[in-house]
Amino acid sequence: MNRATCLFLAGCLALSAGLFTARAAIPETPSGALMANYLRYLLLDQVETQGADVIAQAPAADQAGLRAALDRWTGALQQTIRGDLEARLGDNARQQFEDFIDAFSRAEQAQDMAYLENLGRETGWPGPVSAYEDFRRWGVESWLASDMQGGVDLLSEMTARAQPAAAPPPRKSNPLRDAEAAPAAVEYEEPESGAPLQSFSSLREERRQKALEQAQAGMQQVASEREAWEQEYASDVAAKAQAEAEAMKKQAERLAATDQEVLEQDKNSLKTKLIGVLAGGVEAGVGGFTGAVGSRLADEAVNEIFK
Repeated sequence: MNRATCLFLAGCLALSAGLFTARAAIPETPSGALMANYLRYLLLDQVETQGADVIAQAPAADQAGLRAALDRWTGALQQTIRGDLEARLGDNARQQFEDFIDAFSRAEQAQDMAYLENLGRETGWPGPVSAYEDFRRWGVESWLASDMQGGVDLLSEMTARAQPAAAPPPRKSNPLRDAEAAPAAVEYEEPESGAPLQSFSSLREERRQKALEQAQAGMQQVASEREAWEQEYASDVAAKAQAEAEAMKKQAERLAATDQEVLEQDKNSLKTKLIGVLAGGVEAGVGGFTGAVGSRLADEAVNEIFK
């Protein structure tokens, strides 16, 4: 298992656990529970949509693992939303959630400021009552910090995991291996066709013995030269290897620091974009993808959470 995969799996476990850590307190009023979980649902939709885009662009071999990680995260957040609503609102949670989304989305589309003022009062919004976008942004930043960070981390991990693997570096040449050329085959001359075998036996044996002696002398000379060269080369290689190891270590440390800085910048950028989307109103939220407003939007949200 490579390092990227290990980091990815560890990140997924941390993300799953992070969904159930302590969050900023949500107002105890029904309106506070409904608004906070509606924003969670919009976050879930955005992460699911962007995660699907990452999966579509990932190598085929990685898509199943990425889909499983995304499904774990979205499934856990769905359970969190449903569990929180049922704990706070009881058996009527589903109907209240549907009615709230219907009313809120219609009021936002109509820019009903009286509705926003009442909702702000019930949820503890310090105001001033100016725009639905401001109210959404305040709700996201006040109640969804942990959920938002979990979604950002997940998308970042998925994006890193979806990158094609770098090609292995070319194999370095090995001077010792290259210097060891196989000795040339010894060739013998055959006596001329038709000549008596006895007249050439002594000459043939003499040539064979001479060729063998030459080969042995050549091999001894190569071995002697190679031993001297190896001693000199080994000393040089050891010094160079030590220098290269130090240089590679320093370079790896610099790259790791740079990669971490870039990763944090990307996460901050993604978080800013997600907050902007969730604060941007129906057009940028679920309604922007489905064209849904009012009862249709409410129906889609309820089916997603209470399916």
